[in-house]
Amino acid sequence: MSADSNNIYFFDAAAALNEAKKRNRIKTSNTHIDALQICYYDGAPITDAPENCICVPLEKVYDYFLTTRNRFPEEISFGGKEFPDAAKQQLISGMQQVMQAVNQERKKQYDALVRETRALRPDFSEGLRVFLLASRETAVMQHVSKNIADALSKLGCQVCVSIEANEMEYLHGVHHLVEYLNFRPNVTFNINHLNNGHLHDEVFNFIWFQDPMASIKDPSPVNLRKRDTVYSLVGMIDTLLEAKGIPFSRQSFCINQSLFHTDDTVHRERKIVFIGSSYAHFIDANVMNSGIVQEAVKLLDRGEAFIPKTIAKFAKKYALDTQYLHNTFIPFIVRDVTVLWLHNVHEQTGIPVEIYGQGWEQYESLRPYCKGPLPYDRVADAYNRAEYTLVPHSLYVLQQRTLEAAACGCRPIVYDCRYNDTPPYYEEALEYFRTVGDIVRIIRQNQPKELNRLVDENSYEHLARRIVQNVESALAEPTDARD
Repeated sequence: MSADSNNIYFFDAAAALNEAKKRNRIKTSNTHIDALQICYYDGAPITDAPENCICVPLEKVYDYFLTTRNRFPEEISFGGKEFPDAAKQQLISGMQQVMQAVNQERKKQYDALVRETRALRPDFSEGLRVFLLASRETAVMQHVSKNIADALSKLGCQVCVSIEANEMEYLHGVHHLVEYLNFRPNVTFNINHLNNGHLHDEVFNFIWFQDPMASIKDPSPVNLRKRDTVYSLVGMIDTLLEAKGIPFSRQSFCINQSLFHTDDTVHRERKIVFIGSSYAHFIDANVMNSGIVQEAVKLLDRGEAFIPKTIAKFAKKYALDTQYLHNTFIPFIVRDVTVLWLHNVHEQTGIPVEIYGQGWEQYESLRPYCKGPLPYDRVADAYNRAEYTLVPHSLYVLQQRTLEAAACGCRPIVYDCRYNDTPPYYEEALEYFRTVGDIVRIIRQNQPKELNRLVDENSYEHLARRIVQNVESALAEPTDARD
C-alpha cells in the first residue's frame, strides 16, 4: 500500500473508524520508511477501536497533544457530519490555534528541561549509565545505536535508548529530555550530531560522525566540551573535521556479531559472491554518453589509481564537478566494472559466481550469475556458504560488507583504494586487487588469510570497550589533570 495518506482529526467518529481500519501508510522524513496512519476523532470512545483510531474530544485536544508521543494530525475531516461553512472555518481555525499553542508550550518545556539537564551532575559511584538517542526514521542509524547499546550492556553498563516505541510515535526533544532526566546518565553516545548543549560539563559525550553533516560542512563555529570525544568513520569525514578544527580518531564500521559469524552447520563452497546493487542509476545519460565512461574504464583496466590529479583532469575535460566525480562517478566505475570482471574471472578460473542485488540484469554478461536482491537476514548465510566475496569500493577499505563477510569466514577480495584511505589496512586478512588479473591470481593461489584481528577490532564489542576505557582512564586522572 502506498504511503500517500495523512494523519487526520475527524469530527465524525464513524468516518475515523472506517479510515483507521484501512491501515493506511503515511510518509515520514525518510523516503524509505513509512508509518501507520493515525485517525483521531471527537466524541465518545469507540469500543474495540484499532490502536490507530484514537479518541481525543475537542475540549481535550490541547492537553492530549501537549503530552502525547504520537504524531500530530495534518488534516481535519468532517466526514458525514453536516456543518455550516462558517462553523467549519471556525473549527479549522480553532484547531490550528490550539496546535500552535501546543508547539509554543513544548518549546518552553524544552528550554526548561535543558536548564534542568545542564544542572544534573553525573554520579559515577555505581558504574556507567549510557544514554543513546535514536529515531525509527533512520534506516541504518537506529540499528547502529541499538547494537552499541547491546555491546555496552554486555560490559555491565546500564543503558537507555530513547526511541519511538511504535510506528505511530514521533518523539519531540521534550520526550528525549524527560527520558534523560529519568535515567540520569553519566555518558551519552550520538551518531552524526554533537547533542551536547543540554549536558552537564562532567558528562562524557561520544559522537560518531558517519555522514558529511551540515554541522561539519558549514563554516559555523562548533562548541566542543572537554568531555566530548569525536570518532570519524572514513577519510572523507576526516577532511571535514580537520577543516573545522575538531580533534577526532578513526572508528570504522562495526560488525554485529550476533548476526554475522561463522556457521559450521553449512557447507562452504569454493565460489565468489558479490552482495550489493549496481550504481548505474546514479549516473545520468549525458554523463554515460560523454566518453568519460570509456576513458575511466581504460584506466581501471590498467590498474591505475583514481588520484586527485586524474579526477581534476576529468573534471576539466568533461565539465563535471570534482566532488561528483570523486563521490559518485568513480564509485560507479569501480563497482560496476569490477563486478562485470567476475564473468572473466569465472571464464579463467572456473570458480562459480553469484551476484545478489538490484540492477545487474542490465549487463548481459552477468545475467547467468544474477540471483536477485538478498534479504538482510540471509546475507550472513550467503557469506557462510562462499569462500570469497568481491568488495569494490573506491573510497575506503573497511566498508560494511568487508567486515560482515570476514566475520562469516568469507575472504574479502577488496579493491585497492588505499591511496584514498588511511591505515590500518589489515594486509594479513584482506586480499587487494586493481585488475581482473589480480583477482584471478588471488583465486588460483588460494592462500589462507587470518581474519580474527580484523573482526575483533571492528566489532561493536571493541567499540564498547573503547568507550568504557576512555571514561575509566579520564576518571582515574588526578583532579588537577582534569581542570
